[in-house]
Amino acid sequence: MDPDNREWLEGARLISIGVVAAVVSAGLVIGFGRAVITDEADRPVARAEILISASTR
Repeated sequence: MDPDNREWLEGARLISIGVVAAVVSAGLVIGFGRAVITDEADRPVARAEILISASTR
């Protein structure tokens, strides 16, 4: 292999690793964001259920 080809392949490998890392980190951020949003959205519902069950006793 030519030295130019090796450099090109090394650069392509580094770019592909960077793309994979970006996709994985974006997935983690989106998953974490959804978990936080879902957790915050469930809290008022849980409080409302407690209040409703307490008021109907």
